[in-house]
Amino acid sequence: MDAGSGRVERVHLTDVDLGESKLRGVEFVDVIAERVDAANGDWGGAQVRRTLFQGASIKATVFSRCKLVEADFSKADMSLVDLRGSELRLAGSVLGLRGAIIDPLQLMELSGTLAQELGITVEDV
Repeated sequence: MDAGSGRVERVHLTDVDLGESKLRGVEFVDVIAERVDAANGDWGGAQVRRTLFQGASIKATVFSRCKLVEADFSKADMSLVDLRGSELRLAGSVLGLRGAIIDPLQLMELSGTLAQELGITVEDV
């Protein structure tokens, strides 16, 4: 599948193969992506809002320059997922990013949430 733009809104995708899809610039809004295969895709520039990736397999996929707002990857299986340069305002656990590649700025932005989820108290000396 190759989509340079478009909008997917208020749908429940189940057992859909999006492997090797180029979904650059596509908007996903209020979507449940259940057991979706999104391997080897390019979602560069996509906007993903209020989307739950439940049981999704996301491998070697690029989400560069995306807006990931209230996207929930906490129940997805991810590896080598490139999120660098994307806006990350996640729903669900930040631990759902296991298997993702992020940039140093994103790490700094996520550090407070990560510390909180790990039960780490951060205090000045």
